[in-house]
Amino acid sequence: MQIILRQMKSDDILSSAAEEVLKNNPDSVRLQQIDAMDEDCCAKTLFLMLCGRKTDTAVEHLRAMLEENSWFMLYEPGILAVSIPTENPMQYAQMLRDTLESEAMVPVWIGCSMSYRKMSDLKTAAAQAETALRTGQCFHQEERIYGYCENLIEQMVVSLPENTRQQLLSTVKGMDELNDEDAHTAGALMTCSFNAAQAARQLYIHRNTLLYRVERIERITGLNIMHLSDAQKLQTAFLIRESLQNRTAQ
Repeated sequence: MQIILRQMKSDDILSSAAEEVLKNNPDSVRLQQIDAMDEDCCAKTLFLMLCGRKTDTAVEHLRAMLEENSWFMLYEPGILAVSIPTENPMQYAQMLRDTLESEAMVPVWIGCSMSYRKMSDLKTAAAQAETALRTGQCFHQEERIYGYCENLIEQMVVSLPENTRQQLLSTVKGMDELNDEDAHTAGALMTCSFNAAQAARQLYIHRNTLLYRVERIERITGLNIMHLSDAQKLQTAFLIRESLQNRTAQ
Protein backbone atom coordinates (compact mmCIF):
# COMPACT_ATOMS: atom_id res chain seq x y z
CA MET A 1 0.00 0.00 0.00
CA GLN A 2 1.30 3.43 -0.90
CA ILE A 3 0.72 6.39 1.40
CA ILE A 4 1.21 9.73 -0.37
CA LEU A 5 -1.36 12.17 1.01
CA ARG A 6 -1.29 14.22 4.20
CA GLN A 7 -3.91 14.35 6.93
CA MET A 8 -6.00 17.39 7.73
CA LYS A 9 -4.40 18.34 11.07
CA SER A 10 -1.39 20.65 11.36
CA ASP A 11 1.08 17.90 12.31
CA ASP A 12 1.90 14.53 10.74
CA ILE A 13 1.75 12.24 13.76
CA LEU A 14 -1.54 10.53 12.86
CA SER A 15 -0.79 10.09 9.17
CA SER A 16 2.63 8.60 9.87
CA ALA A 17 1.09 6.23 12.41
CA ALA A 18 -1.62 5.28 9.94
CA GLU A 19 1.06 4.52 7.37
CA GLU A 20 2.75 2.15 9.79
CA VAL A 21 -0.50 0.33 10.57
CA LEU A 22 -1.69 0.03 6.97
CA LYS A 23 1.67 -1.35 5.92
CA ASN A 24 1.12 -4.14 8.48
CA ASN A 25 4.30 -3.19 10.31
CA PRO A 26 3.11 -1.14 13.30
CA ASP A 27 5.42 0.15 16.01
CA SER A 28 3.26 -0.99 18.93
CA VAL A 29 5.06 1.13 21.55
CA ARG A 30 4.70 4.29 19.48
CA LEU A 31 1.04 3.55 18.72
CA GLN A 32 0.34 3.11 22.44
CA GLN A 33 1.83 6.56 23.02
CA ILE A 34 -0.33 8.04 20.25
CA ASP A 35 -3.44 6.35 21.62
CA ALA A 36 -2.69 7.78 25.05
CA MET A 37 -2.49 11.28 23.54
CA ASP A 38 -5.98 10.94 22.07
CA GLU A 39 -7.79 11.88 25.25
CA ASP A 40 -11.37 11.74 23.97
CA CYS A 41 -10.85 8.56 21.92
CA CYS A 42 -13.93 9.50 19.92
CA ALA A 43 -15.59 6.96 17.65
CA LYS A 44 -14.19 7.04 14.13
CA THR A 45 -15.02 5.20 10.94
CA LEU A 46 -12.64 4.28 8.15
CA PHE A 47 -14.13 4.67 4.69
CA LEU A 48 -12.49 3.12 1.63
CA MET A 49 -13.63 5.14 -1.37
CA LEU A 50 -13.23 3.65 -4.84
CA CYS A 51 -12.77 6.64 -7.16
CA GLY A 52 -10.93 5.03 -10.06
CA ARG A 53 -9.03 7.47 -12.23
CA LYS A 54 -10.67 10.48 -10.58
CA THR A 55 -8.78 10.14 -7.30
CA ASP A 56 -7.07 13.53 -7.71
CA THR A 57 -10.40 15.29 -8.21
CA ALA A 58 -11.83 13.59 -5.14
CA VAL A 59 -8.79 14.67 -3.11
CA GLU A 60 -9.32 18.34 -3.93
CA HIS A 61 -12.90 18.21 -2.72
CA LEU A 62 -12.02 16.20 0.39
CA ARG A 63 -9.56 18.89 1.43
CA ALA A 64 -12.42 21.38 1.57
CA MET A 65 -14.98 18.99 3.08
CA LEU A 66 -13.21 17.29 5.97
CA GLU A 67 -13.01 18.81 9.43
CA GLU A 68 -10.23 18.68 12.00
CA ASN A 69 -9.33 15.20 13.26
CA SER A 70 -10.27 13.73 9.88
CA TRP A 71 -7.56 12.56 7.50
CA PHE A 72 -7.18 10.72 4.22
CA MET A 73 -4.49 8.92 2.24
CA LEU A 74 -4.10 6.74 -0.82
CA TYR A 75 -4.88 3.15 0.17
CA GLU A 76 -4.38 1.55 -3.23
CA PRO A 77 -4.40 3.00 -6.76
CA GLY A 78 -7.87 4.42 -7.28
CA ILE A 79 -8.93 3.90 -3.64
CA LEU A 80 -8.76 6.52 -0.88
CA ALA A 81 -8.82 5.73 2.84
CA VAL A 82 -10.71 8.40 4.78
CA SER A 83 -10.94 8.44 8.60
CA ILE A 84 -13.74 10.55 10.07
CA PRO A 85 -15.08 10.92 13.63
CA THR A 86 -18.79 10.20 13.27
CA GLU A 87 -21.59 8.50 15.13
CA ASN A 88 -23.57 7.93 11.90
CA PRO A 89 -21.14 6.37 9.41
CA MET A 90 -23.68 5.29 6.79
CA GLN A 91 -25.28 8.73 6.81
CA TYR A 92 -21.87 10.38 6.49
CA ALA A 93 -20.92 8.03 3.67
CA GLN A 94 -24.10 9.04 1.84
CA MET A 95 -23.14 12.71 2.25
CA LEU A 96 -19.64 12.03 0.88
CA ARG A 97 -21.02 10.18 -2.08
CA ASP A 98 -23.70 12.77 -2.87
CA THR A 99 -21.21 15.66 -2.65
CA LEU A 100 -18.50 14.04 -4.76
CA GLU A 101 -20.93 12.85 -7.41
CA SER A 102 -22.94 16.08 -7.67
CA GLU A 103 -20.18 18.68 -7.25
CA ALA A 104 -17.03 16.90 -8.43
CA MET A 105 -18.66 14.51 -10.90
CA VAL A 106 -16.72 11.64 -9.31
CA PRO A 107 -18.59 8.30 -9.12
CA VAL A 108 -17.65 6.57 -5.88
CA TRP A 109 -18.26 3.27 -4.13
CA ILE A 110 -17.67 3.28 -0.37
CA GLY A 111 -16.87 0.50 2.08
CA CYS A 112 -17.41 1.41 5.77
CA SER A 113 -15.65 -0.16 8.74
CA MET A 114 -17.14 -0.60 12.17
CA SER A 115 -16.32 2.18 14.64
CA TYR A 116 -12.79 2.27 16.03
CA ARG A 117 -11.28 4.54 18.67
CA LYS A 118 -7.52 3.99 18.63
CA MET A 119 -4.88 4.11 15.94
CA SER A 120 -3.82 0.63 16.98
CA ASP A 121 -7.26 -0.57 15.80
CA LEU A 122 -6.83 0.94 12.35
CA LYS A 123 -5.51 -2.22 10.71
CA THR A 124 -8.68 -4.07 11.73
CA ALA A 125 -10.85 -1.19 10.51
CA ALA A 126 -9.04 -1.20 7.15
CA ALA A 127 -9.65 -4.94 6.75
CA GLN A 128 -13.34 -4.45 7.56
CA ALA A 129 -13.79 -1.59 5.09
CA GLU A 130 -11.95 -3.52 2.38
CA THR A 131 -14.12 -6.60 2.94
CA ALA A 132 -17.27 -4.48 2.79
CA LEU A 133 -16.13 -2.79 -0.43
CA ARG A 134 -15.07 -6.04 -2.14
CA THR A 135 -18.29 -7.78 -1.17
CA GLY A 136 -20.48 -4.89 -2.25
CA GLN A 137 -18.68 -4.58 -5.57
CA CYS A 138 -19.17 -8.28 -6.19
CA PHE A 139 -22.85 -8.66 -5.25
CA HIS A 140 -24.49 -5.23 -4.93
CA GLN A 141 -22.61 -2.84 -7.16
CA GLU A 142 -25.69 -0.69 -7.74
CA GLU A 143 -26.03 0.15 -4.03
CA ARG A 144 -22.69 2.04 -3.90
CA ILE A 145 -22.37 2.22 -0.07
CA TYR A 146 -21.56 -0.90 1.95
CA GLY A 147 -21.29 -1.40 5.71
CA TYR A 148 -19.17 -4.13 7.24
CA CYS A 149 -22.13 -5.46 9.27
CA GLU A 150 -24.21 -5.93 6.13
CA ASN A 151 -24.21 -8.86 3.68
CA LEU A 152 -22.53 -11.23 6.14
CA ILE A 153 -23.16 -14.40 4.13
CA GLU A 154 -21.78 -12.75 0.99
CA GLN A 155 -18.71 -11.64 2.97
CA MET A 156 -18.02 -15.20 4.06
CA VAL A 157 -18.34 -16.40 0.46
CA VAL A 158 -15.96 -13.75 -0.88
CA SER A 159 -13.41 -14.49 1.87
CA LEU A 160 -13.08 -18.13 0.75
CA PRO A 161 -10.22 -19.00 -1.63
CA GLU A 162 -11.38 -19.40 -5.21
CA ASN A 163 -10.48 -23.09 -5.37
CA THR A 164 -12.57 -23.72 -2.23
CA ARG A 165 -15.53 -21.94 -3.80
CA GLN A 166 -15.13 -24.03 -6.93
CA GLN A 167 -15.13 -27.23 -4.86
CA LEU A 168 -18.21 -26.20 -2.88
CA LEU A 169 -20.08 -25.24 -6.05
CA SER A 170 -19.32 -28.65 -7.56
CA THR A 171 -21.20 -30.34 -4.70
CA VAL A 172 -24.52 -28.99 -6.04
CA LYS A 173 -25.33 -30.78 -9.26
CA GLY A 174 -27.07 -29.15 -12.18
CA MET A 175 -26.17 -25.54 -11.31
CA ASP A 176 -25.60 -24.77 -14.99
CA GLU A 177 -29.29 -25.48 -15.61
CA LEU A 178 -30.51 -23.01 -12.98
CA ASN A 179 -31.02 -19.28 -13.49
CA ASP A 180 -31.78 -16.07 -11.60
CA GLU A 181 -35.47 -16.98 -11.51
CA ASP A 182 -34.64 -20.08 -9.53
CA ALA A 183 -32.48 -18.05 -7.15
CA HIS A 184 -35.32 -15.57 -6.56
CA THR A 185 -37.69 -18.48 -5.88
CA ALA A 186 -35.44 -19.98 -3.20
CA GLY A 187 -34.87 -16.55 -1.66
CA ALA A 188 -38.57 -15.73 -1.54
CA LEU A 189 -39.39 -19.02 0.18
CA MET A 190 -36.78 -18.38 2.86
CA THR A 191 -37.98 -14.80 3.36
CA CYS A 192 -41.58 -15.99 3.70
CA SER A 193 -40.77 -18.85 6.10
CA PHE A 194 -41.58 -21.39 3.36
CA ASN A 195 -45.17 -20.22 3.02
CA ALA A 196 -45.74 -20.99 -0.68
CA ALA A 197 -48.75 -18.69 -1.07
CA GLN A 198 -46.95 -15.74 0.49
CA ALA A 199 -43.78 -16.37 -1.53
CA ALA A 200 -45.82 -16.56 -4.73
CA ARG A 201 -47.37 -13.17 -3.96
CA GLN A 202 -43.93 -11.71 -3.35
CA LEU A 203 -42.77 -13.03 -6.72
CA TYR A 204 -46.01 -11.94 -8.47
CA ILE A 205 -46.65 -15.46 -9.73
CA HIS A 206 -49.34 -18.09 -9.18
CA ARG A 207 -48.80 -20.53 -6.33
CA ASN A 208 -48.85 -23.43 -8.79
CA THR A 209 -46.09 -21.75 -10.80
CA LEU A 210 -43.97 -21.51 -7.66
CA LEU A 211 -44.57 -25.18 -6.83
CA TYR A 212 -43.63 -26.13 -10.38
CA ARG A 213 -40.32 -24.28 -9.95
CA VAL A 214 -39.71 -26.05 -6.64
CA GLU A 215 -40.29 -29.43 -8.29
CA ARG A 216 -38.07 -28.50 -11.23
CA ILE A 217 -35.21 -27.45 -8.95
CA GLU A 218 -35.51 -30.70 -6.97
CA ARG A 219 -35.51 -32.73 -10.16
CA ILE A 220 -32.30 -31.04 -11.35
CA THR A 221 -30.36 -30.70 -8.08
CA GLY A 222 -31.91 -33.20 -5.70
CA LEU A 223 -32.58 -30.32 -3.27
CA ASN A 224 -36.04 -29.67 -1.88
CA ILE A 225 -36.00 -25.92 -1.27
CA MET A 226 -39.15 -26.16 0.83
CA HIS A 227 -36.72 -27.36 3.53
CA LEU A 228 -34.44 -24.82 5.21
CA SER A 229 -31.17 -26.74 4.91
CA ASP A 230 -31.63 -27.42 1.18
CA ALA A 231 -32.72 -23.84 0.51
CA GLN A 232 -29.67 -22.49 2.34
CA LYS A 233 -27.36 -24.82 0.42
CA LEU A 234 -28.80 -23.70 -2.90
CA GLN A 235 -28.69 -20.00 -1.98
CA THR A 236 -25.04 -20.36 -0.98
CA ALA A 237 -24.31 -22.10 -4.28
CA PHE A 238 -25.89 -19.20 -6.17
CA LEU A 239 -23.74 -16.72 -4.22
CA ILE A 240 -20.59 -18.74 -4.91
CA ARG A 241 -21.41 -18.88 -8.61
CA GLU A 242 -22.02 -15.14 -8.74
CA SER A 243 -18.76 -14.43 -6.88
CA LEU A 244 -16.82 -16.53 -9.37
CA GLN A 245 -18.50 -14.82 -12.31
CA ASN A 246 -17.63 -11.42 -10.80
CA ARG A 247 -14.11 -12.32 -9.68
CA THR A 248 -12.67 -9.31 -11.56
CA ALA A 249 -14.56 -7.01 -9.17
CA GLN A 250 -12.89 -8.46 -6.08
